[in-house]
Amino acid sequence: MADHPDETPVQSNNQVRLVLTIDGNTLPDDASPTDLAALSRELTAEDISLSTGHQYTEIDDRCPECDTKLEITRVQPDAENGAHAPTRCSNDDCEWAGTAVYRLIDLEKRADGIPESAVANGGAQPTYYPY
Repeated sequence: MADHPDETPVQSNNQVRLVLTIDGNTLPDDASPTDLAALSRELTAEDISLSTGHQYTEIDDRCPECDTKLEITRVQPDAENGAHAPTRCSNDDCEWAGTAVYRLIDLEKRADGIPESAVANGGAQPTYYPY
């Protein structure tokens, strides 16, 4: 993926995917299993949440500076796996402007009106990139 040239993607395969979320603590971006083990001695059950399966990220369509609804215009596919769109805050007093970035996260088809996920049923294998 061209937007992440220096990053190695994490390929998914038939292994069980476990997502561990730790609240209230930080680890370095290059954390090792040893770092996680040391941190685990400081954690309580309330600090940890676990989930299995594939996860996707989503952000709100509100301005990151003033929390007003964003105006997203002219969505244009790019040469990679997604699209970009000029974006600005709808609050005239706020000057935030940027680009909304879209990535293909799943493929769905409808059977009897019910969406079926290609990722969830194993038909499409996601690739994970760190920020």
